[in-house]
Amino acid sequence: MEAIDPWAAPRVFGEVMLTIEDLKAKIPLPEAARRLGITGFPDGPGKMCSPIRQGDENPSFSVWQGDKGLVWTDHGTKESGDQITLIEKVRGVSAKEAIRMMREWAGDLAPVITRKDGKPQPRIVKVYDYVDADGKLKHQTLRYEPKMFRQRRPASEGERAGNKQASRDREGNWWLWTLAGITPVLYRLPQLLANPELVVGIFEGEKDADAAAAADGKIAATTSPMGAGKWRDEYTQALAKRRVVIVPDRDKAGQDHGLAVAKALRDKGGCQVRIVRWELLWPSAPMDGKVDFYDWMDVWRKSA
Repeated sequence: MEAIDPWAAPRVFGEVMLTIEDLKAKIPLPEAARRLGITGFPDGPGKMCSPIRQGDENPSFSVWQGDKGLVWTDHGTKESGDQITLIEKVRGVSAKEAIRMMREWAGDLAPVITRKDGKPQPRIVKVYDYVDADGKLKHQTLRYEPKMFRQRRPASEGERAGNKQASRDREGNWWLWTLAGITPVLYRLPQLLANPELVVGIFEGEKDADAAAAADGKIAATTSPMGAGKWRDEYTQALAKRRVVIVPDRDKAGQDHGLAVAKALRDKGGCQVRIVRWELLWPSAPMDGKVDFYDWMDVWRKSA
């Protein structure tokens, strides 16, 4: 894989993108702070405030003129930097993601090259809501293309979780990009609780759970956040005494996850549990690579 220097001028086939210095000129430090939802940020050098750390009574944040533009310093944490490092600090993201955000704000929308094959930075294609028993949003899973996932939860201005600071999106909503500090819930929890007579189908991923729920109303479909290996005792308690069918992905991680969930539900939840066997569900499935429930549903639809 080709190593990419995020500070170098980017390369795009047939196009010239803004350099890092151009981006900083188009989105000055105070503007970046405003877009991050930071209130009271200094608009020039020498001014003091405390916009980053919640609960500070004494001013501990300053902006000063560096050799290449305005620079911020958090005197409480001894951190210092420019627009990009401020985004990293507040949003808890990598330098590449911070640069991507700067490009979006600057209207420099050409794809950011991150790999030798020329694929662009991931973009959000689906947001899955996880709500509590009362239907209140607890947290979300965001699916990106190229395929990756991130977790976030509602927050308020100034809220922190560990080293993560709440940030505001373009719609004015505040989020913490971590599930630390809360107890996550099962996907489609209200539907599970409202239909105790139904068999619970545990799938590996929200996409599979949604497909199963749409295909068969006699199954209460769900999944757990963050994928295989992340089952919690709280999920077992929510499904205590239920009849459960587990549909793991056909790979080692999925099979191990399915067995671990089945053991927890039987031993700690008193559940009746069955695990789907792929060689019976889909005997003609490709032998190479990962197979999941959505793949099977897609083939089934095309053959119906």
